[in-house]
Amino acid sequence: MQAEDVKYSASGTKDVTVILFGWAGCKDRYLAKYSAIYEQAGYTTIRYTMPIVQVRGYFSYKLFAKQFYEHVFADGTRKPAQIVWLVFDL
Repeated sequence: MQAEDVKYSASGTKDVTVILFGWAGCKDRYLAKYSAIYEQAGYTTIRYTMPIVQVRGYFSYKLFAKQFYEHVFADGTRKPAQIVWLVFDL
């Protein structure tokens, strides 16, 4: 996972962060449309599409989600009270 592949929107006014995982092969411009809905509602969003070569099924997403969480929140600067995960279908 490359840091530049993770897209942040820190303009949210609510203490909730919505993490959007794109479907396999998803282009960021498509995922950004879903992200905009939450941003307009005042939520901070983080979006990322898992590389297709890493997608093996539901369990690969579960492991990847844990690694993603540790990567994104490791530095301690982002500490939302609540996190909502949206994982789009393979």
